[in-house]
Amino acid sequence: MCGIAGIFNRNGSKVASQGIRKMLSVLSHRGPDDEGTYFSNGIGLGHRRLSIIDLDSGHQPLGNETGSVQIVFNGEIYNYQELTAALKDRGHVFSTKSDTETIVHLYEEYGIESFSRLKGIFAFALWDENAERLILVRDQVGVKPLFYFIGKERVIFASEVKSILQNTQISREIDGRSFDDYFALGYITGGKTIIKGIHSLLPANFLIIDKSREILKEYWDIPFTTDRPFKEKYYQEQLLGLLSRIIPKQMISDVAVGAFLSGGIDSSAVVSFMGNNRKEIIKTFSIGFKEKTYDESVYARMVSTTFRTQHKQKTINANIRNIIEKIIWFNDEPFADTSTIPMYCLSQLASEEVKVVLSGDGGDENFLGYHTSIADKLHQNYSRFPVWLRKGLKTIGEGVSSGFVKVGVGEKIKRFLRGGVYPQPYAHYLWRIYFDDQERKKLFSPDFLRNNQGYSPFDQFIDLFDKHKEATLTQRLSYIDYKTWLVDDILRKVDRASMAHSLEARVPLLDQELIAFSARLPDNLKMKGIQGKYILKRALASRLPPKIINRPKQGFNAPIAYWINNELQDYVDDYLSRESITKSGYFNFNYVNTLLQDHRKAKKDNGIKIWSILVFMLWRDAYLT
Repeated sequence: MCGIAGIFNRNGSKVASQGIRKMLSVLSHRGPDDEGTYFSNGIGLGHRRLSIIDLDSGHQPLGNETGSVQIVFNGEIYNYQELTAALKDRGHVFSTKSDTETIVHLYEEYGIESFSRLKGIFAFALWDENAERLILVRDQVGVKPLFYFIGKERVIFASEVKSILQNTQISREIDGRSFDDYFALGYITGGKTIIKGIHSLLPANFLIIDKSREILKEYWDIPFTTDRPFKEKYYQEQLLGLLSRIIPKQMISDVAVGAFLSGGIDSSAVVSFMGNNRKEIIKTFSIGFKEKTYDESVYARMVSTTFRTQHKQKTINANIRNIIEKIIWFNDEPFADTSTIPMYCLSQLASEEVKVVLSGDGGDENFLGYHTSIADKLHQNYSRFPVWLRKGLKTIGEGVSSGFVKVGVGEKIKRFLRGGVYPQPYAHYLWRIYFDDQERKKLFSPDFLRNNQGYSPFDQFIDLFDKHKEATLTQRLSYIDYKTWLVDDILRKVDRASMAHSLEARVPLLDQELIAFSARLPDNLKMKGIQGKYILKRALASRLPPKIINRPKQGFNAPIAYWINNELQDYVDDYLSRESITKSGYFNFNYVNTLLQDHRKAKKDNGIKIWSILVFMLWRDAYLT
């Protein structure tokens, strides 16, 4: 992948070259192979390149024959060869073999209608000299990031927030709604960022900016339909056909390609198709933990043996203090998903051997693989119980011991009973959150609460739930996950961790064709009873070992609850001390201290809550002081 940045002075004044180069300097990890800039009337574009395709002539910014259209591009277009051939038939002349030039000519031919023709993972900026307008575009799913700041006189954009912050005119003021999002969800969603005034371009959107106005439009959405049911075998064959075509196609590269391999069904499925019609040995990579309940490495080795991959594995020990602050810097914003730690280490491991990896992300969204999807299914019947009974069971559930394990049975029961009192989609929201509404009121300082009334992170869930009223309940809840959790947690994590090590991560299970297949698949073939990924498991039964097909979902979380009470104890005590918490001005120290002491005494597993506070304090030190 690459890093892009730019400034548009709406009054036409010259953009200072040192401003663009300063923005690019903090994006060097995204593109260590080359740097390029372009300047014209009121516009400055910058690009840092990670060379993957057309190694010799893929320099950017890149323009058309007359120079009237310029582009800086981050990503890969998987159908660029077909698009290029069609454009050549219409008289377009190409000077490179890169997918970047395809976008320029496609825009010349079709204008803004061209964006929906692209299949891939991308974020790019087009400068149209004749129209004097800047266009920002993000891929359909949101794999590649793009951020922007719009001022009256100046527009600034970049692949990462830290690049925009190199401009001194940006006030580093925390956005209160984003702060609330973070402690509710562990991430920030809805096109916001932690910095007031800086926005994330939403997936499948483009933003047109000229001297006086901005126009934001969505060019694609998940095409939910209810397919008339065919025999199960039909869907199995359709799915296998898609996987056998999509995965090899996403291996197109002029450099070595490997794969992340956890031993779960998604990454195993990807690896099983990577060897189709290829002679070279596939390189695979996995991360393990010394804490056995968190370790999946035995399954990764099983899949590697089955498909004869060249496998490399690393075990994380708890001596992670040296990398935590690096992760905070690369993440740009507070981000509490503990799996960012193993993902960072996994990306570092893979980058020693390859420049491109395929990942299994997306399988859970497409085929209902999450525990929350099971909870949603159970809720359909549980919600018929009288409210008084559900409230009573919720009270009993609060006393269930969870223990310091990966979301154990006790914790799952507790979460389900807590959400089961409420209708959808509020129940779905509660199964996803870190601090609920009442807990956040205890956590935040009185000053913060006074200044941030009238907003709830749940509002975004309602808006998304209501967007596709024609869809089934299961599809509407899945849509929330696609537009929140997937974009702003899973894909964000993979992008930042991989790019930290100049590694391109591709996600074949989020190909548009596969999403469209999932969107029309009958709900009962995604989840049979409470077995998620039913059709995927049936389709892959002849390709993968039974232990891989039948094993329960484990996830990729780090053993943060253990680390807080052991190797990270002094670190946590320092950042969550009375002095540090009170000085920050954001939190109620007494509540924070209660969380920590209950955790230390093993009364409650408050690991993720404590971790989210620690991450915010570390981020504050890195970006606000």
